Amino acid sequence: MRKNQVTGALLSGGMALIGTLIGANLTRMHVRSASGYDANSGVCDALSKTGCEIALSESGMFLGLPISLIGMGGGLAIVLCIAASFFGSVRSEGENRFLVLVWGLGLVSVIASVAMAIVSLIDGRFCPLCVGWYGANAGVLIGVWWALGGTLSTRLRVTFQSAFSGVGIALGLGFMAFLLGANLWIDGAIASGLEQRAESLKAQRELIEKELAAHDPKDVPAFPDLPLKVAGNPEGPLIRIVEISDIECPFCKKLWQNLDAFMETTDARVEVQFLHYPLDSECNPRIKSRLHEAACFAAKAAICAQKQGKFWEFTGEAFENQRDLEPADLERVAKRLDMNQEAYTACLENPGTHERLQSDIRRAIELGVKGTPTLFVNGYQLSGALSPEAFQLMADVAGIPPGKE
Repeated sequence: MRKNQVTGALLSGGMALIGTLIGANLTRMHVRSASGYDANSGVCDALSKTGCEIALSESGMFLGLPISLIGMGGGLAIVLCIAASFFGSVRSEGENRFLVLVWGLGLVSVIASVAMAIVSLIDGRFCPLCVGWYGANAGVLIGVWWALGGTLSTRLRVTFQSAFSGVGIALGLGFMAFLLGANLWIDGAIASGLEQRAESLKAQRELIEKELAAHDPKDVPAFPDLPLKVAGNPEGPLIRIVEISDIECPFCKKLWQNLDAFMETTDARVEVQFLHYPLDSECNPRIKSRLHEAACFAAKAAICAQKQGKFWEFTGEAFENQRDLEPADLERVAKRLDMNQEAYTACLENPGTHERLQSDIRRAIELGVKGTPTLFVNGYQLSGALSPEAFQLMADVAGIPPGKE
């Protein structure tokens, strides 16, 4: 192979490998989603409000198969052809037939990428991993065109000839066999996942029933000065939750997200109040170390946001960006939420804000709280980042109807 062919082939192979890995990750997420588990992606969730939803929805299926699976198969075929191109002697019109097949596969991949991008634009959602995949597909085509050169008409004609050669037919049959085998594996993995999930939910239900039976509910007062969020069916049975939390605590962030997910689907009436309990000796006398050094200030900032009616939005952003809880970071959050900056600054400097935080901490201590996250659900004390399903199981145990699909 000539130098430009080697360089182009390596570029195409590298891009195809990236696309294959993205396809494998999205396929794994598809299996988890179909099995009823969370299918989160750090990249998608960080760059898009809808995460990878569109890739896991009906828009991400073609002929009953996940598009990610089809793309992963195409990526593997390209990688195999690139590898074979360095050793194969089969040629078409003086060209390496394996590279010609890569050109055809790359062209199909780019056309499919354009089609999926159009669907995404129409739907109004985009998947950052998919966008990266589109770029990888474009890189495959650019690399192999660099390797082969020639005009579009020449490339199309030679590719058509190669597709119906023995090598092309064998590649096509192998691709179909891969899709069939992989789809059978996916069906089995989903069935296994559903079974495991059913067992997990059964175990969670038994644990919740045991916990509720073992402890009498506490008489947790309604704190008039705490932020209150109400959701669900106004006519439904009441689930009253007091959430004791630390804005810098990772498990508290997960609980915040799970509680939001539950509140969006339940048919019960849910009332949530938030009580600050920073795990930092600077403001919490029960804590012996600076475990979460930004937690005290973050709590005060959230209290000041509450005074301007922005508690839930402010605290939600703070949880989402737990690595950025310095005063300047939270000031930017306040600005994004159009809070009055003078009032926000004055509130932070007001001794009453510190006293309000101390009041929250005292209340938590009186309720027997020792760590975060802790929550009281209709008086029953629980701890940990309970899943949305766990909240619904508690509702079921209490005789509250299941949530909406």
